[in-house]
Amino acid sequence: MAFYKELLVAPAQQHNLFLVRNKHQHLLGLRQRLHAQSRYSILEKAMLKGELIHCEEQAAQLRCVVRVPDDATWRDGLFHGDDIHFPWPPRDASGEEFICPESYWNSQAATPQRLNDQEAHFRAHTLEQLKTLVTPGCRIYDPACSTGEFISSLQHHFPQSRCIASDRSAAMVAETRRTIPDAVVGDVMTLPHAQPYDIVICRFINHEVMSSLAAQQVLRRMVEIVSETGQIILFGHTPVACDVPDFCHQQGLQLLTTVGRSSQPDGVFQYYRLAR
Repeated sequence: MAFYKELLVAPAQQHNLFLVRNKHQHLLGLRQRLHAQSRYSILEKAMLKGELIHCEEQAAQLRCVVRVPDDATWRDGLFHGDDIHFPWPPRDASGEEFICPESYWNSQAATPQRLNDQEAHFRAHTLEQLKTLVTPGCRIYDPACSTGEFISSLQHHFPQSRCIASDRSAAMVAETRRTIPDAVVGDVMTLPHAQPYDIVICRFINHEVMSSLAAQQVLRRMVEIVSETGQIILFGHTPVACDVPDFCHQQGLQLLTTVGRSSQPDGVFQYYRLAR
């Protein structure tokens, strides 16, 4: 028999709440490390709490009421949602959206292997997605290239393409230039773009990187620099910082995919493909 359960979620945990949304219901989950193979960006069935019935702020906490179905397979709904949304961004002591300082991202250049390991599932999924999209001369742009491992893997698998990269961190760009000569230091919002790109890889419009408002502004910029027939691919280590389906509806964009599937561990992750 189905039953109802109340969850009281403290402020420090609210950014880990996520919704698996579809037309008929929203499943509520709590992201957490379950085992040694857990990845911060991969959501697993055991994280689901139930069908969200009601949610309200109660003092500093969130009070969520969920319905736990009696069907033993209800958690399979994780794999059948229309999209995954993290409604509550992390916040600092003053209540503002928490953003990691620039020094933190610069320091990550010293441990590139850790970053590379954390995005292995993103690379594998992207390579599969691009098999039918990349054509000779295709311009692929990574505006926040980090260590360069991601864009380098695309260049290796699609040598007929032209891969271009940028990052605000000089240390990251120096690392990237080992394999991608066309890498520059700069902010995608202000860098000149001589011609549009066929594929834009967005791995930075995320919680802890920028605010929800900034994420929408940057995503609009991505739309400006992608070609009429191009695509924007959107994902990241932390949750995407804006409601992508809502953004696409407002901007008149096509939303081609919303999630990716992982086998190790068995789960899903946010993965959006946008087109004009």
